[in-house]
Amino acid sequence: MLSIIHYCHLAWITYFEYQGLGLKIDISTKKYEIGLIGSNYGYEVLMPILNAIDGVSLTFAAPNSMGLEKRENLIKAGIKVLGQSEFFDYENTKIVFIAVPPSSQLNVSNLALKNKKNLYIEKPVGINYFETLKIEELLRAQDKKAFVGFQFRYDPGIIALKKLLDLKILGNISQIKVNWHTSGISAKYDKSNWRNNSRQGGGVHRDFLCHVLDYLKWSTNNSIALALQNLILDPKVESSLFNLSIVSDQPIKNFISINISRGFQSISYWEIEIKFENGEFLINSSFPFLLSGYKTQINGTKEFCLFATEFLKSNEFLNNSSNQGLARDYALNNYFKAIVNSVFEGISVKLPDLEDAKFTQLISDHILEQLILD
Repeated sequence: MLSIIHYCHLAWITYFEYQGLGLKIDISTKKYEIGLIGSNYGYEVLMPILNAIDGVSLTFAAPNSMGLEKRENLIKAGIKVLGQSEFFDYENTKIVFIAVPPSSQLNVSNLALKNKKNLYIEKPVGINYFETLKIEELLRAQDKKAFVGFQFRYDPGIIALKKLLDLKILGNISQIKVNWHTSGISAKYDKSNWRNNSRQGGGVHRDFLCHVLDYLKWSTNNSIALALQNLILDPKVESSLFNLSIVSDQPIKNFISINISRGFQSISYWEIEIKFENGEFLINSSFPFLLSGYKTQINGTKEFCLFATEFLKSNEFLNNSSNQGLARDYALNNYFKAIVNSVFEGISVKLPDLEDAKFTQLISDHILEQLILD
C-alpha cells in the first residue's frame, strides 16, 4: 500500500488587488451587454470578474443605500450605474446576473424576463422547490436561457476529479465522503441573514449542500443521482444551523456520506474522499476564502498511485489555475466566459441550469422536513 501527498499552492490575492473594481483598458470592438443586480456578494465578488471579461459592458442596478462616492468609483471603472427601477427597462442588456437573496429571486427574475432578458441566478434558486418551478415556468413562457451559480463545476479540483472519474481506469467507486467546514458561528446570533435561516431559503443545507449535490451528480455523470435522492439526516444531529450530517440509505456500492459544519476555526475548507476498487483518492482545499491551496492524497496499489500521480502532474486545470489567485475567482471567470459564449455567440454547451437547481432544491426540501428547527 503506497501513500502519496501532492500539494498545489495558489497565491492569495485580495478582492481589490484582483481586479481593482474591474478597472481595465478594453481595446475590443465587440460589446457584450450584461446587467448585474445584487449587493455584497454580487458587488464584491461577481462584479470585478464580470467587468474583467474582454468585451463586456456591465450595467449595475445600484441599491438605494449605495452612496454617491461608490457610484462614482464604479462609473470610473467603466460600469454603467442605474437605479433599480430603470435597470429592468434598460434595453441593451441581453442577460441579467441576479445575486439577490433567494426570497427576492422570483420577483427579480420575473421583472427581468418581462423585459426579455436571459438570466444567471445565484443558488439556491428561490426559497424552495416550488419557487424554482415557478421561475422555470416564467422562463419557458419567454423562451429565454437561465444559468445557475454552481461554479464549483469550474473549480480546478472538481474538474480534475471529474476528468479522473471519466477515465474509468481506477475501478468502480465503492464509497464517497464529503466534508465541508466553514467559519461563521455568527449564524447562531444572526438568523435574519438568509444564509443562516432555512425558512428564507438558506441554512447550511441549501447554502452549501446544494453545491455538493450538484458537483457529485455532475462529476459522476448522474450515476449516483438515486443515492443523492435518498439522503437522510443523521439522527445524532440536532441543529440545522451549525452542523448537517447526511448519509445515503442506498446499498454500499452507492454509499455517500456528507458532513457540513460551521465552527470557531477561521479557515474554511472542503475535502472529498473517494474509495475506488484499487485505492483511495482525496482532495482537500481551503476553498475559497483564504490561501487557495490544494492537497491531494493518494493511497492504494502501486499502479493506482503512479497513474493518479501522473494525472495530477499533467492536469491542465490545476496548472492553469495557479496564476488566477482564489480558486473561486478562477471558477467564476471560466464559468462566466462560458455563459457569455452561450448567450452571445450561440455556443451550445451544457451549463448548470434550472434542471440542476430543481434537483438540489427537491433534496433540500426533503432534508428540511427532517431538521429540528429552533
